[in-house]
Amino acid sequence: MSVIEAQGMDMTAMKPPVGAVPVATEIVGRSSFTAKVTYTGSVAPYTEQTIYPRVDGWLKNLTTYNGDRVSTGELLAVVDSPDLQTKVAEANAGRAAASSEIAVAQSATVRMAAEREAARAETETARGEVAAAEARVSAVRKGVTQAENGLKAARANQEY
Repeated sequence: MSVIEAQGMDMTAMKPPVGAVPVATEIVGRSSFTAKVTYTGSVAPYTEQTIYPRVDGWLKNLTTYNGDRVSTGELLAVVDSPDLQTKVAEANAGRAAASSEIAVAQSATVRMAAEREAARAETETARGEVAAAEARVSAVRKGVTQAENGLKAARANQEY
């Protein structure tokens, strides 16, 4: 029924229910008068935000309810996520394994550095031995050259 239809309705045609008296009583006396008006209506927020969790899980604790004021950074709910806890445990296990691998890699690096230094020392020793051998070869060549010259001189003397 519209407002205009309600205003044009004949109220005398309506009969009150049997046994009901449409009368209100009031004690008459002197007092101050306060005007009071009651309206019906709906309240809607200026802005509304739907909140979704970033992970799947079960709602464990709800700290706020519909209509509560909240501020930025305030904890609204606690979500229990077994899948996320499993991923955290896997990540911690991976970190522990990586830490042990770091120790192994560091010891291998130290061992390889020691081997490299030993190889350098062996290389230097070998270079010294090569230089000594080249000196001996050079001396032997000089001896061979002198022996060949002596042989040539001896043949020349023999032919003379």
